[in-house]
Amino acid sequence: MLSVATTLICEILKTTVPTPSPQDINLSVQIHDALLDEKITGTALLAAKARVQAVWHLWEAKMKRDEIAELDKKYDDLRAEYGKLEDEAAAVAVQLAARRCEAREWKIMAYKEDWQGIFDEEVDKE
Repeated sequence: MLSVATTLICEILKTTVPTPSPQDINLSVQIHDALLDEKITGTALLAAKARVQAVWHLWEAKMKRDEIAELDKKYDDLRAEYGKLEDEAAAVAVQLAARRCEAREWKIMAYKEDWQGIFDEEVDKE
């Protein structure tokens, strides 16, 4: 029985943990390098995402600025047109007031007329 145990111990000692082969070492280095590359790529990706968002914000700000400029121009054009219409309305109001004064004068003169005499048929016969 001792010989069987001795044989087993000898076999265990012969089969110690094998030393890693150069390929195994190279694989672990490759894994380590890949993890570093992934970390660097992730950082670069986050930075690129931040730049894209910044560009998007700049684009949106530009679009809003353009919309505001367009609306400002439209507002200015409408205000100018409104000013012209106000001037035209004032001129028409002056003309209307003048015509009303003239109409009043004619109305006063018409009331002063001798309408009875105008429509008197006997005057026409004479």
